[in-house]
Amino acid sequence: MTLEMFLFLLLFLFALVLSLIKLNKVLYFLISFFLLISYSVVVRLAGFDADIGNYSEFLKVDSFSIYYLKEPIYWLGSRYLFKLTGSEFFVFIFYDLIFIGLLLISCGKLNLPRYFPFVFFLFFPTVLGMQNVFRQFIASGFLILLLSLAFTGAKYRYRFFVLLLATLTHNVSLLFSPLVFISQNQKKFNLFFLVSCFGVFLLLPIAAGTKSDSNTGDLPPYLYLTIYLLVVVIYVVITRFNFNLKEYASKYASYLYMMFYFLILIFLSVFILGGAQSKRVGMLSLLLSLVPLTLLIETRFKQKVLVRVLFIFAVTAPTLIFHNARSLLETSPSTLQAEAAARALNHH
Repeated sequence: MTLEMFLFLLLFLFALVLSLIKLNKVLYFLISFFLLISYSVVVRLAGFDADIGNYSEFLKVDSFSIYYLKEPIYWLGSRYLFKLTGSEFFVFIFYDLIFIGLLLISCGKLNLPRYFPFVFFLFFPTVLGMQNVFRQFIASGFLILLLSLAFTGAKYRYRFFVLLLATLTHNVSLLFSPLVFISQNQKKFNLFFLVSCFGVFLLLPIAAGTKSDSNTGDLPPYLYLTIYLLVVVIYVVITRFNFNLKEYASKYASYLYMMFYFLILIFLSVFILGGAQSKRVGMLSLLLSLVPLTLLIETRFKQKVLVRVLFIFAVTAPTLIFHNARSLLETSPSTLQAEAAARALNHH
């Protein structure tokens, strides 16, 4: 067993512990921060496998082409940090820290259960994001923060600012701009939310013209659509098909609007966008949907402990089942060195 896999399973066990008991707030924060940053350090020290190796090489690029300028928070920020430190490890850890901070702040604002940050890290889109589409991984932290601002009724200027930060980290975040207009206590359908949804759908063909070659794993785009459709079905079943608008609007309508928007977005992305882009949309949609699903579990079930445990197992299982996600946890530095040597030998 690699150290990466050991830390991953440790996060899993701590999530289960937090689903059963309630720790002191300070103790919880200290242990959580220590475990998450330890996991980050171990992942980075294990070597730059998958697409993160390309990110390491890009730190040494001096180009200021539009490809880099349109996502300056990562491309230019990471390059500047690398020039200051000369360490790829420090650069990746710095951005991991930003992500962990954004996640913990968002969980506090949304009053999410304390196991949620660990569930987020255990889910396969996060595992893939940390070592494949690193910009997307960071952007998902900003999008979770945007969701927390929207659900807590923050002013629109703050919501737009966070959306801007997410977009300048990874441009695909702009497809999630309707989240700016959603709220947890939505008593009637928000016209701005509807207009922004249609605006995104109309702009998808333009987004299809932007090239994206980064590796997002071997999972086909339609699998993300299938998984998300299953998530929506589970959501509807949990709410017991309660479509009484007077009750539904006050509790679950905004969650439903958001999840159906994601479902349509993934469906259209599969047919309009390229394979890599549609998979990114699917990964971000799945991650963001963990928020309403978790809140729903905490409010709809009397036997919360049992459902929490089942939920944690259900979220973790795909990471261990899907080979491209599990393999990222099973790769040791010696394996990477052997692969690099083999590639060099074949090249010569």
